[in-house]
Amino acid sequence: MGVRGFFTMNFRTEIEKPKPTFLLNYQHKILALGSCFVDTIGKKLQSCRFKTEINPFGTIFNPHSIFKILDKIIFFLENKKNAHNSADFLGENWEKIIEQNAFVEKNGFWVHLDFHSDFFGETKEILAQKIILKIEEIANFLKTTNVLLLTLGTAWVYEHKFLQKIVSNCHHIPQKDFDKYLLQIPQITQYFDVFFEKIKNINPNIHTFLTLSPVRHQKDSLVLNQVSKSILRCAVYELCEKYPQNITYIPAYEILLDDLRDYRFYAEDLIHPSTTAENYIWDYVKTYFLDKKTNDFIQEWQEIQKNLSHKPRNPETESHQNFVKITQEKLKKFERNYFKE
Repeated sequence: MGVRGFFTMNFRTEIEKPKPTFLLNYQHKILALGSCFVDTIGKKLQSCRFKTEINPFGTIFNPHSIFKILDKIIFFLENKKNAHNSADFLGENWEKIIEQNAFVEKNGFWVHLDFHSDFFGETKEILAQKIILKIEEIANFLKTTNVLLLTLGTAWVYEHKFLQKIVSNCHHIPQKDFDKYLLQIPQITQYFDVFFEKIKNINPNIHTFLTLSPVRHQKDSLVLNQVSKSILRCAVYELCEKYPQNITYIPAYEILLDDLRDYRFYAEDLIHPSTTAENYIWDYVKTYFLDKKTNDFIQEWQEIQKNLSHKPRNPETESHQNFVKITQEKLKKFERNYFKE
C-alpha cells in the first residue's frame, strides 16, 4: 500500500448526520428528566444560559418512573384549576399525588418510594409538603416549557412485593422485598402515548428529545445491561416512527459505543463517559440540534464568560481596567441583543 493510500484510510465510524425537524434555540425552556446522563447534557445547556430544570425530583433511571412523575405533574395541573385555592386542592387530592402506603421511615427520617432520597423529612407531613411544593413549581414550569429532554437509563424495574408497585428508589430496603424484571417495549411506548394525549391539553407545542444513556449499568451484568438498552432503543425507535414531528432522538448511546468506541473515552470506573466523551457528544448536539443563531449565541457567551473568569496578577493596572471595561460593554451589548424584551 502506498503512503497516499494509507492516509486516506478511516480509523473510526462516524454517526450519520441527522436531519431533525425541530432545532433547539437559546430562548427555549427545557425540562430535563431521567438518568444521570441527563444531568450532563442539562448542565451543558444551563452553562450556556438555557432556562433548564434538571431532574428536580432526583435521578430517575427507568421509563415507568419518569412518566409516573410526569403524570403526577399533569394531574396537579388538571385538577388545581378546578379548586378555589391551594389548600382546598391539597385537602382533596394530595393523597392521590403522594401515595400514603409508599412512605418509608429510614434512620429517623421519612422518604418515599416514588421519589429520590434527596426528598426526606422528619415526618410524613413535612416530606409530603416538600414534594407537593416541588410538583407545583415544576407544574408551573411545564405549562410554558418548549422542550422535554428525557434520558432513559434502564429497562430494569423493581416492584415492591407487598405494595405491588414499581418504585423509583429502593432506599436500601432489602432486595428480597422486591421483584426485579424488565419492562417490555409496548409498556414503554404506551407510557408516552398516555402522556402525549394528556400534555396536548396543557402544552400542545412541547417537543420531546429522547436519549439513551451511554452509562453502563454493570450491576445488572454487562450482558443484561445490553438486553435492557436494546429494549429501550427499540421503544425509542417505535416512538420516533410514530411521532416524527413531536419526538427527536439524540444518538448519545451510539456515539460512545460506535463512534468513540474505546475505553479511553470512559471515566476511571469504566462505566461513565469521560469528560472528553461528554464534550464530544455535546459538540454533536450543538452542531446538529441547535440552530445557527443559538450556536452564535453560545460562542459569544463563552468568550464573555472566559473574560469574566479571568484572574489578573495585578488588577490595578490600566490595561486590566481597560480589559474589564471592554468586557462589561460586551456583556451589556450581549444582553441587549439576545434578551431584550
